[in-house]
Amino acid sequence: MAEAATMRAGSEEQERPRRSHESLIATAMRLLGEQARGDQIALLAMLLQEKEMEKEFEIQLVMKDRDMAHAIQINKFKRQLSYVTQRYLLEKLFFKVFSLVDSQDRPAQQALAKLPTSLRKRFKQKSLSMTELNRLLLANHKLRIAAWEYVGLPRWLQLPHFDESPELLCGILSEAMHSPNGAYVYISDQAPAVEAKFFKNLARVFRKELETYNQDLAEQGIQEEVVEARRTAATAAPVADASA
Repeated sequence: MAEAATMRAGSEEQERPRRSHESLIATAMRLLGEQARGDQIALLAMLLQEKEMEKEFEIQLVMKDRDMAHAIQINKFKRQLSYVTQRYLLEKLFFKVFSLVDSQDRPAQQALAKLPTSLRKRFKQKSLSMTELNRLLLANHKLRIAAWEYVGLPRWLQLPHFDESPELLCGILSEAMHSPNGAYVYISDQAPAVEAKFFKNLARVFRKELETYNQDLAEQGIQEEVVEARRTAATAAPVADASA
């Protein structure tokens, strides 16, 4: 019985194109009338089929355009969120590093003890800016290793300079302003490998998921937004002039 059902299913699959073709033939006969020759009917049926294929292709193009527009908007949104989510992780990390002062971690205490008095005092007061702390960790290998082990990061993990995105380190710590509740941290698919590895490990430590966004699509979305804003401003200007 199963074999018979399979054969029937296969037969139905084979009949579907014929029924479609027969339907086109019937439509052509109705349009041309009973006196039409067979070759005329066949030609019209073929033209009708081509028309249907063109229509289906147009529908597919529309769907593809919609999917692309959706992808552009999604990636633009992720790009906009990338700064906040990355900044949040950096602040979490630096707050954790500052807490070394109150820890009983011996390597950390030894590294801190070797800092200049004024710098150690500011470190204890957590008054170093994010840029200053980033530079300190880049320059002080022993302190960075101690901090990484204390936080739970691999010893070998490089700390990026963030030369391409200095705004991530702008100002002092302000965790209350950058505390997204989302589960994701967004980073460009064109980000340097050092930054990608760094944020991947930070995301793991602070229980976030790292997700990349398509930089090209995000930039396209931003450009489209700029063009639309200019178009809106240009159309609004004559109206304002007329009312004046």
